[in-house]
Amino acid sequence: YTMPYIASPGSTNYRVNHQLVTYGAPSFTVDAAIDAIKSPSIRTEFIRFNPLCDDPIIIIKNTGADTLTSLTVTYGRQGGIQSTYQWSGSLPFLEKTEVVLPAPDWMTSATDRFVVAVSNPNGQQDPYAPNDTLSTDFNVTDTYYGRIVLEYKPNNYPAENTYTITDANGIVILNRTATVAGFILRDTLNLPTGCYRLYMSDSGGDGLSFWANTNQGSGYLRFRAAQGSSILKTFQPDFGDNINYQFTINYSLPVNEVAANKTNVTVFPNPSAGQFNLKISGQRHSGLNLAVTDITGRVIYTDKVWMAQSEQDIVVDLPGAAPGIYLLRISGDGYDTVQRIDIH
Repeated sequence: YTMPYIASPGSTNYRVNHQLVTYGAPSFTVDAAIDAIKSPSIRTEFIRFNPLCDDPIIIIKNTGADTLTSLTVTYGRQGGIQSTYQWSGSLPFLEKTEVVLPAPDWMTSATDRFVVAVSNPNGQQDPYAPNDTLSTDFNVTDTYYGRIVLEYKPNNYPAENTYTITDANGIVILNRTATVAGFILRDTLNLPTGCYRLYMSDSGGDGLSFWANTNQGSGYLRFRAAQGSSILKTFQPDFGDNINYQFTINYSLPVNEVAANKTNVTVFPNPSAGQFNLKISGQRHSGLNLAVTDITGRVIYTDKVWMAQSEQDIVVDLPGAAPGIYLLRISGDGYDTVQRIDIH
């Protein structure tokens, strides 16, 4: 097979390893384990389900020979009030299942660590303690205060994208599907204090912008402040088939207010024929250094810009650059990020 983006391709190959695992009869007749904490969690494979401000999700496993039919789950924020949940179901030996737990009292502790324990499998004492408890660090959700504006610019396939905002009870507060490509939708949200979820789906599975599908163009989804119009949050447009984002209004777990001067960078169109637009916000009255390198690390473009406005558009033109993948580095006072750009 070939590696088309390697400047000097050499030999490439696959190496496959195999393992043979053998085991005997179950060690216990009745036993249960906490297999994973899906949310809250900082594990990479669960990133789409985090951070959260409502119901935790765990994965339990039956490690006993008998079918698991009931279980007690104790959980909560480390150092805070612990909640209890009685699970019931039918789980055969070595099978797993997800359990959605009612939201604990997140405000009784300021420690960003979640702990969970299982006990009383099938109403009996659990014979093996080492697999009964699990804990994980977690990140708290973003917090916004007062009114905010949800701003959505669809790409060339607006029918592929639908987004909703629901409250902690699952009640739909906002439901939108754009009908006109490039026509910006703005919804002012005056939400009461609480926990909310923004969910955007993409039936095409390629987000609002994807380098391998230039026909769809580029769009964006972001939060703005209702007063002053500062950008509070810009979502990555290359998100695959969904954005799953929880946030709080008027309270935090603990205080983690989203600063209005948070730096956001949007690159569009991407890919392009060599000219890119940068929309940068949150760096007013500061200087930024721009540098573009190819995949070998060779610098092909540099520039310095002064951010006179809270939001500013900058054009990066790379005439004569060969098709391929490049890295755009943007750095300044207390800020450093790298964006991938594609030239076709």
